[in-house]
Amino acid sequence: MRKSSMRLSRPSAVNGSAFVAEGWLFSVASRAYDACDVVIAAIVRGEWAPLEARVRQGLACLRHNQSLESAADVDVEEEAREFRYARNLLTVEEVEHWLSREGLAFDDWSAYLERSVLRRAFAHKLGEIMAESSSAIGRDEVRRLLHAEAVCSGELHRLTVALAARAALSARMEDQGAADDGEPGPDEFARAREACAEVLGPQGLAGLTLEGWAERVPEMVRLEAGFQACTKAARTEAAIRAEIDGRRAEWTRVDWRYLEVGGESIAREALLCLREDGASLAEVAARARVSAREETVFLESVEPTARSAVLVAQPGEILGPLAVPEGFRVVRITAKAPPSDGDPVVRRRAEEQVVANLIDRETKKRVRWHAAS
Repeated sequence: MRKSSMRLSRPSAVNGSAFVAEGWLFSVASRAYDACDVVIAAIVRGEWAPLEARVRQGLACLRHNQSLESAADVDVEEEAREFRYARNLLTVEEVEHWLSREGLAFDDWSAYLERSVLRRAFAHKLGEIMAESSSAIGRDEVRRLLHAEAVCSGELHRLTVALAARAALSARMEDQGAADDGEPGPDEFARAREACAEVLGPQGLAGLTLEGWAERVPEMVRLEAGFQACTKAARTEAAIRAEIDGRRAEWTRVDWRYLEVGGESIAREALLCLREDGASLAEVAARARVSAREETVFLESVEPTARSAVLVAQPGEILGPLAVPEGFRVVRITAKAPPSDGDPVVRRRAEEQVVANLIDRETKKRVRWHAAS
């Protein structure tokens, strides 16, 4: 494994078995939330288990690679470059500051990168590897790596944003004096406590004993129940129709058949064959030694340079060449339909957008961020 020349020491305030570092992340009204709250809420929602699974898979792939006579080449330097550029960490000093702020040592980061590379390298045989190795990987070993995995993968940020949304909507309901019809029952509280006990164990979280995290569980259960009730109430028929009406162009549904080639000149020749010679798309695709394919898309997903042409095109019309990341397409429009609340895909999109708008509005209004998360 190749590593860069950077070397950092682990900040003394961070416990090697801890999931999280210290400090408030955000506040809503008078309540401040820290990373312990984020972890407990994620466990309550069932969103912490996938993170544990990622760590377990990475460890299994690492052991599998070490057992091979000819181990796979692990280019951690390239992975590190991509990681840094994605986060605008362009200098050694910026990387050092980021690692220190997140409570990570260089070796924590490097080990995360190595697990990530190996998980992708062995994706085709991951099931087999897990069957061989997972039982030998203890929970304590997984626990020690969870903080690095959560931070470096971006999951801790996503989970923090998710908790902030729930806290914001809870505050909204309190301000509106909304009736608490969704109070969780005893079974829900019991399941949440059991889930947290299984993940956290007697060690608890950094700076938070078993009794400490147990006290926070009921609040997180109530926040989740309130969030579900609030978002359900927001998905009214009027709100859904208004969302669809406001997106009639971008949510127009387009069915087309197309062929895709690497060069623009080939695409133009294919276009001439279709328009001038009357050849079928399948025939032209066969001549170009590519496949004719079918696809249903929303107009918003069409390349911006082609969007206007697709919007005004009628069924049966041939368009092209349309530039796409992989090359150029020639397409025949087979059907178009404006968005309708009777279309389950469109309706689901509208419902999701209604909720996203509510969360965005209330988060901006009520959440005060204390640190980068």
